[in-house]
Amino acid sequence: MKMNRVAIVASVFVLSGIFAQAEGLWPKPNLLLETVGGVWFVPDAEQFFVNGENYSPDLAYNIDFKVGLEFEDDLYVADIAGLVGPYIGPVVGVNVGADASFRFKVSEKTGSLAIGPHAGYNWYLFPTWTGDNDAYVEFENLEPGWMVGLKATWGSEKIRGVVSIDYVDVWFDAKDGSTVSKKDLSMQGLLLQGGIQF
Repeated sequence: MKMNRVAIVASVFVLSGIFAQAEGLWPKPNLLLETVGGVWFVPDAEQFFVNGENYSPDLAYNIDFKVGLEFEDDLYVADIAGLVGPYIGPVVGVNVGADASFRFKVSEKTGSLAIGPHAGYNWYLFPTWTGDNDAYVEFENLEPGWMVGLKATWGSEKIRGVVSIDYVDVWFDAKDGSTVSKKDLSMQGLLLQGGIQF
């Protein structure tokens, strides 16, 4: 619960930064297209395994395709976007959600580098166990996960590089009757992503 409060506070901070100045003070929004992918470190996932199966990964991968709005000023760049993409690890499925960031410009001399807080709220749908005994694992009570961290962009107005580091919190509950070592699969961990923004 404490970490959930941290995520909520961080999300409110980012979103309030984007929407606070509503009376014509924001620059005109631009269409945002972004593609990112990266490595997701999930060390606690090793504790979840199917009885009799030698499969306990601690790495996952995530790819997101985002569409949203971007606001750019002399001092900052902010964006909010919806996203969809696959996640691949102990379970595979589709990630659907939204995220936002509020980045402060560091210096034009550094290629328009901007860095700041980043937060997201995602649903990890259709989780399928990737081990040999997938028929013996079913998941239920799928609740949304959240992420909070830092995002940096650099480059021109037409194309930018993107990197982010986030702490992700999401759990998958195994149905009763599944022959697994424990009730829930934890996918808590650091997600490192990089990509391109248009």
